[in-house]
Amino acid sequence: MPGYRRPSIYDRLHKRKAAWQDKTPPAPRHFDSQSMAVAHAWLLGGFGDTHELAPGMPAPASCDFTFDERVRNAADEFMGVYRIGTGRPAELAPGARARQLLEYALPGLLARGDHQAWGEGQIVLQHPAGTDPQAWLDTVLALWPAHRQPRHGIRVTRLTFDQWLRETLAASEGTIECYQFIAVTPLGLHPIRTGQPNGEALASLWLRRPVKGHAPATNAPHTPHCRLSLPERREHSPRHLTRRDDPALLENAIATVLAGDDARQAIGALVWAGVTGGNRLDQLTALLQRDFPHLHWDTDVWSLQGLCGSMDTDTTPYQLAVALRLAEQRAGNTLVLDCRGDDTTVAMHLACAETATNPPPERGGRSLPPSTRTTGAPS
Repeated sequence: MPGYRRPSIYDRLHKRKAAWQDKTPPAPRHFDSQSMAVAHAWLLGGFGDTHELAPGMPAPASCDFTFDERVRNAADEFMGVYRIGTGRPAELAPGARARQLLEYALPGLLARGDHQAWGEGQIVLQHPAGTDPQAWLDTVLALWPAHRQPRHGIRVTRLTFDQWLRETLAASEGTIECYQFIAVTPLGLHPIRTGQPNGEALASLWLRRPVKGHAPATNAPHTPHCRLSLPERREHSPRHLTRRDDPALLENAIATVLAGDDARQAIGALVWAGVTGGNRLDQLTALLQRDFPHLHWDTDVWSLQGLCGSMDTDTTPYQLAVALRLAEQRAGNTLVLDCRGDDTTVAMHLACAETATNPPPERGGRSLPPSTRTTGAPS
């Protein structure tokens, strides 16, 4: 064409630079600093998949444990274990077993959530005990498909879940809205003095930070089921030195997440770690009798130890996965109590944001048998 001159490489670079400079950076969003929405939660333990928990079924007192000739105590006796069945021999080294569990559960971890929205988020991995943080991150990066990794990447945290949540909520401005918090506890070989065999578990929590002034549409696929309030970590005198029938230590921790009698009446279930020593069981019983008389031990009080066995680790993510499942089943909020520490109590409150899709369970008896226990692959 007469008079036409092709733009040089310098012209094209100048045009691209000008176009890039014209773009204004997005304004930082202001997030709610008091709560986080739980869009989905999933737990895999010795009992099986949390989606096997049927409405109204009694809370299991224990799951089926097995013996492994490789796992022995100091007296060279076999130790009972609550183990997740992966279909192949279990590794004993913490790092190798954590990788085995993550690889087995990966289809279930990838199949959740609105991928377009969650692809803009971040995956947070809780550091499993007995593993090196960088080695664990390298393991996850090698297993996780590159095209399914979120824009803000994958990172490892040494914090407990409630500490991480408090630290995350403290930042009221930012760009990360969605998180997938993944906790893996491989089988512990050292006996835990709880009277229950050792166990292992894997949990995933899909969390969304509510943006101030922008409520999600009710028909959106990521509409949160529950809202998790800022946790209360209360330090106190050792519970084994307090009266067995005095629930004051638990009441003080709960007071900041539940205000008033109406909030207590709205609680439809309670999830606790299940450690009974040091006056824990007696004080929990006194708390239920005084503040939550409408809850029944058979169907409304769930012990994580009954689902996954004894775990010497941060059990809060696993308790929250059970709590969300119960909240989805019944028209009531759920309360999470972590009283494993002798001088520390952590209380969390899951407030329902949707009407339960299932009818409330039958109260006051074991009328429904437990579902078939299985450790099959997650759906």
